[in-house]
Amino acid sequence: MANDHGLDLLAVEAFTWTPTLETACEVCLRYAAEGRRVGFAFLDIENVDQFPQPTGIGFGALIHAVGRKARLDRVRAIEEILRSRGVTVFRSVAAPKSARRLTCASAGVDSVASLREYRLGDAALGLGTLSTLVRLTGDSNPDFSANRALIDRILNSAHRAFLLTTELVERFKPDEILLYNGRLAVSKGISEAARLSDVGVLYHELVSTHDRFFLAPYSPHSQRNTRRELSDSWASAGAGRETIAERYFTPGRGGVPLFETPYLELQRRDQQLPASGRWRLAYFVSSIDEYAPVEDGFENPLFDSQQSAAEWLVSWVRGRPDTELVIRMHPRSRGLSARERNWWESLAAANVTVLAAESSVDSYGLALSADRVVSHHSSIGAEAAYLGKVSILVGDADYRGLDCVYEPRTIDELARMLCDRVLQPKSRENCLPFGYQRLMRGERYRFYQPTTFHGGGFFGQRITPDKEEPPLARVTMRTLWRLKGFGARVAGVAGGVPGKRRQTGR
Repeated sequence: MANDHGLDLLAVEAFTWTPTLETACEVCLRYAAEGRRVGFAFLDIENVDQFPQPTGIGFGALIHAVGRKARLDRVRAIEEILRSRGVTVFRSVAAPKSARRLTCASAGVDSVASLREYRLGDAALGLGTLSTLVRLTGDSNPDFSANRALIDRILNSAHRAFLLTTELVERFKPDEILLYNGRLAVSKGISEAARLSDVGVLYHELVSTHDRFFLAPYSPHSQRNTRRELSDSWASAGAGRETIAERYFTPGRGGVPLFETPYLELQRRDQQLPASGRWRLAYFVSSIDEYAPVEDGFENPLFDSQQSAAEWLVSWVRGRPDTELVIRMHPRSRGLSARERNWWESLAAANVTVLAAESSVDSYGLALSADRVVSHHSSIGAEAAYLGKVSILVGDADYRGLDCVYEPRTIDELARMLCDRVLQPKSRENCLPFGYQRLMRGERYRFYQPTTFHGGGFFGQRITPDKEEPPLARVTMRTLWRLKGFGARVAGVAGGVPGKRRQTGR
């Protein structure tokens, strides 16, 4: 595409989470330092992922106003840094009030299935809307009617991001667009505008360690590309790669704090599930529901979802009184909807135990106590294999193809693996490339100096505090909602949308 405006990269951002905004700044500074022509534009639109509660009247309007000011203050600080380093900063872009509002009614969407398939022209805005809906409701199959108002808001946000990015591309004709994540509604609107304008896309995202970030011309949710990346990084790692990889599998990850660590705080190493004398299968549920509405997410899984895998396992053990199944909910799934939580809990039976996300039972202790570890996507599939357990993958994961876990191709093959008492664990050395990738994935920050996942700065200037506790504006927002009677969970629409702690699409 001809570059009439002279931009090599245009960062289009709509999130102010830390370190999302800081990472966009980092990439812009890198390009600028190389003498390339860089622009930055912030979309000042309703981003429902950040503000799930309605913002029209009363407390909602007040909270949104307070939050918007805090959000824009952070944007202004980043913009000043960018300007001082030669990046062209475009005025925050807002959709005109007269812009047509896209809703389910105007889009002809009347179900979750039709939302998944909805396209505005060739732009897959429905898929991004569904991804945000799943995230906010904590439900892999959200109720369309109960969440209709929320869906309207999300769909409209995706639409406005699409229109504004299309306008930016037409005006400034960049060679590449930089954006966050790619799967959430607003991000999808941005990426679809770039794709349909034949502009290259660069995605940035968090990784497991706070001093690194993901940057690639493909979605961070693509398992195929992640496996290729894993293989390439291991092949080029050089001497000492085994020592680095082994740190991932040690208690405390060798002293490296990972993004997932806080989710394990409720678990206690001395809390074990008592032995029952039965042949034990441990099935580890992951936060895979967030991948449900993602393109290029999974390749040829044995089961189309972890729910269908769980149903099959429950059915399989039902006629085997000498076998027990323990289903371990992922600690991140504390925000599941009541419907989703009830579904998982309903699987409990005489020889089926369901451990809630809040359970203090140690996941690694459970894996060690199991005769077979089964996973659909969870990283514990590879971790259990490293611990010397027979680990079986029934879905898709980064470590598929490493020959560190068993990968049944048929249901019959899976059934044999579950009860074959002479089956031996795979070589633990085959797990090492996965461990290396978890600690070393991505690129180190050069300009941004993070101190934690939630704090850092540029060139000695603090942008966010070291602690996770946000600035006064967000504290005020939380207080107002608690006074309103919502507590820690914020109702976004009739039917209830939990005010959840942020989650990524990893």
